[in-house]
Amino acid sequence: MYLFQTDPGAGGVSLFMGLIWLALAAAGASALRATPPSNPARAAFRRRLALGTVIVSVLGIVQLLIRWLDARIIQPGGDNLPVIDWRLWSYLILIATVAFLGYMFWYYRTRYPQEVAQSKQVRVARPARQQRHEQPSKAASTNGTVEAKPKQEPITGRRESRRERKRRKR
Repeated sequence: MYLFQTDPGAGGVSLFMGLIWLALAAAGASALRATPPSNPARAAFRRRLALGTVIVSVLGIVQLLIRWLDARIIQPGGDNLPVIDWRLWSYLILIATVAFLGYMFWYYRTRYPQEVAQSKQVRVARPARQQRHEQPSKAASTNGTVEAKPKQEPITGRRESRRERKRRKR
């Protein structure tokens, strides 16, 4: 049977698949190390996609390396571990890669927009700027001090508030 025959070393298809898995592993690793987006749904999607891509591609690379070591270094003339050389493993990992990327594409087209919209609604529902920056009032102590009231920023336009912040930073 074709899938259980030993593959004659690292041929053209194996090298092509190895290059694809190397490229996917590099892309996934760079996506994991990149600065995450501010939207939590986008950050979660990118983390899932990158981690899954790295896992599937590393499996393919490890399988190819084991086949190469078995064919070239362990016993060049004999067939020490014929199970490793089966074409079935390369095809299963290729199918897993395509299935994972297909699932992520489906997820990106159907569920991802809903999650992004929900996270935007949650972000809008957070407290207003003045409420977030209020300092907690100090309780009256035993030496007779009075509670400190939080400083209220005047309600102005965005331009004026930016100017005021720049003035305070100087």
